[in-house]
Amino acid sequence: MNNEQYNIQAKLEKWAKETVEVYKKQSTEIGFYTQTPLSIFLKDNIQKPDLLILGINPGSGGGIRRNTGTELLKGNPCFEGMDSDRIIKNMSEEKDNNKNRKGWALWHRVNNMLKFSNNEDHKKILRNLDRFVLSNMIFFGTEKENQIPNIKREECAKQTIELISILQPKVVLLLGSQSRKLFDRASENKLEVLVPNSMYHCMSGKSHVLAIKHTAYYYSSIEMELIGKTIGYILDHSEEIINKECIYASYIKEDIIRFEKMIQSKRKVKTDGNPINEKEEKQLTIQTLDGKIKAGGKLKETEFFKLLKAKINPNGADSCALFYRGKLLNYEYYTQRPANGKYINSKDTIAIDILIENGEYVIRVGTRRNNPDITRELAIAIDGEFRPGNTDVTVSHWHVHKKMPLSIDCDEMVRIMNELLTKVKAYRDK
Repeated sequence: MNNEQYNIQAKLEKWAKETVEVYKKQSTEIGFYTQTPLSIFLKDNIQKPDLLILGINPGSGGGIRRNTGTELLKGNPCFEGMDSDRIIKNMSEEKDNNKNRKGWALWHRVNNMLKFSNNEDHKKILRNLDRFVLSNMIFFGTEKENQIPNIKREECAKQTIELISILQPKVVLLLGSQSRKLFDRASENKLEVLVPNSMYHCMSGKSHVLAIKHTAYYYSSIEMELIGKTIGYILDHSEEIINKECIYASYIKEDIIRFEKMIQSKRKVKTDGNPINEKEEKQLTIQTLDGKIKAGGKLKETEFFKLLKAKINPNGADSCALFYRGKLLNYEYYTQRPANGKYINSKDTIAIDILIENGEYVIRVGTRRNNPDITRELAIAIDGEFRPGNTDVTVSHWHVHKKMPLSIDCDEMVRIMNELLTKVKAYRDK
């Protein structure tokens, strides 16, 4: 073992002990842990990782609380007892025996990006656990980001930034706007726009930090290729100064031009170099799709759902999202914990979906984890003009409220949903 490796190991062990104490002070109600095991970097002859991938926090119900530094370095409890090959198999698995999707969607998305790198070696990074680390800006495990406990997020993020300085990866990949904003608040280094509407960049010590939208969101093939080539370029030039000017002067220029043309064809791009904000994007979506209707065009099912999401007032929903290729619109209202008055995701979380079923639009309401008593009470509370299509809530946690033909007018659907969501919110808040 050389002096540098010994120094990294000593720093990592010290960091783990300090991090556990920081997290214990922040909250004692929920578990915290890193993702891929960091203990692998305590072994001899382990090199610095090429890639450190950082989300906002682990997406789980809390998991096991790590009470010591040694435990924290073990990583996600789901990997306990697995060797490196088994962990990679677990994350990279495509489908199970019943052909259902398995593995980690995040792993697949980043791996597919790396396939666009011009360097063949980069395409193997996520196949080797000693070449990449998956972790988060905050280690508290919750099903939703907005369920992270009331903590000083910057204090937690500083521990992750310290981890960057210890591991010194060539590239740190920040996923999602929340991770990016938290990094900006907690770090002395500020991210700057690298490619408008796609990537931010800065240095953190010897590491290049690249911020992109979260892998859970839709990526066009053009953007996948652009980001993959950019990551590859940075990996190949990790010892150099990289900024917007040198990226635009590199072989990636043509990919940037293609990406910008795609963006311009979909919406008006802001001239200040920053991504368009949510309010502006919603307005542009409405204008574009409404314009298509007024011009006599027929919206495809996916476009219809996008227009619904842009027009419907979420009425205090804790989350709203399009799923399954944009053909299922989902709103969720978290139930209230009596002890502290905060909304949390639990077995009684109320879900409202619009989907296509048997050639009709269906609005259904229920609880996420099959609580028939809550579903029955909710159905009674909101049953105005809505007549249940299925009242057997002892069998299903879904209460089907309305079925409509695919020819229904968009504004009529918006009216129906706005009234329903108002009633659901009133029930949740009572």
